[in-house]
This record gives sequence, structure tokens and C-alpha cells, in this order.
Amino acid sequence: FAHSNFHQVLSTGLDQYSQSHGVVLHYASSPLEFGLQFFDGDKEKAKEEQTDGFASKLEFDIADATRIGASYLQEDLGEETQYVAAFLLKSRVGKKSSVLLEAGQRKLRPDDSSIGETTSNYFFAQNHLYLKRGLYYMTTFEYLKSDLNTNQENYRIAPGFQYFPAQRFELRAEIRNTRVYSSDFVTEDVWDLLGQLHIWL
Repeated sequence: FAHSNFHQVLSTGLDQYSQSHGVVLHYASSPLEFGLQFFDGDKEKAKEEQTDGFASKLEFDIADATRIGASYLQEDLGEETQYVAAFLLKSRVGKKSSVLLEAGQRKLRPDDSSIGETTSNYFFAQNHLYLKRGLYYMTTFEYLKSDLNTNQENYRIAPGFQYFPAQRFELRAEIRNTRVYSSDFVTEDVWDLLGQLHIWL
């Protein structure tokens, strides 16, 4: 249930390179959708690299085109356990545009009780604005405080476009700006130009 999209500020270890063997239970009947996944690691990796746990998601329609939800993940990483909880809001805007908001918290709890746990907060927002058939404008905003015991904060904003020139083809491009703030320093802006081509066969 972890989404892997164009970028990911929060380093949960869940991305396009992650996979795991497991069992998924899924129920959907308006206005409710529920999912539960138990996983036991990627059996193609060495045993010490495998992780296990469960993830769940609950979403509920509060209006014709608006949905709220929550998700929870618990994962044994070997020498520590990861807990991630999030709340989300999805809403259609007009007939062909949308907005997504997500706020969450992650805890890393070492098995060694003498080592303190690390808590992170994050926020994610993305709009999907219809321009014409097959073409959308998107702006993505991300915020991360990777450790609540420090004053360092990470911000990222990325305007971009998504284009479907033909069936089974998708083009995406964006300019991404990242900056880190703390009471001791402010980093220079980091600019990235990103592009993707998706082809479905």
C-alpha cells in the first residue's frame, strides 16, 4: 500500500525498487474500501535483507467526489521496527481535475532499548489540473522533518506536466526545487529536471 510516485522525500524504504511476497485481502463497496496486506520479505534477496510485517488502508467516501482515508504500516527491519501512519484526502475538482493531500508520521524503534527511537513527520500535496485532452499540469509539494528532536526541515516543490500522446504512452516532466532549513543553516537551492516515459505493452 505504499505509493511510489515521481518523487519520494520520506525515506521509508518503500519505492519502485521494493517488492515482497505476501497475501493481500481487499474489500471495496461504496462508500467503503479496505485493504490488509501481510508480507514476508523478498525471497529473491538474502535472508538478512528480507523484512516482514503488515500494512493496512481504509478509505471512505464523504461526498460524491471526495474521499478520506488512513493507512498504517508495521515492518520488522531486523535490528529495528518501522511504524508509519498517515491520513489522506482525495478530491475531484471540477470534472477532470483533482487534488491529493497526505500527512503522516514514521517511527523507527531499535530493538536495543538503550537506543532512542526516531520520529519523523511528513506532508505531501499534489494537484492534477486538466488543460486539454491528454494533458495535465501538476504541482507537487513535500515537507519532511526527519527527526523531531532536531530543528532541520526539508521542503520540496515541483511543477510539471503529464501528457498522454497516444494509448499506452505517458510522458512526464517536472522541475524540482529542494531546500533544507535549520536554525544553524539554510542550504542553497537544489534544482533537478526530471523526465519519465511510460510504455504499457
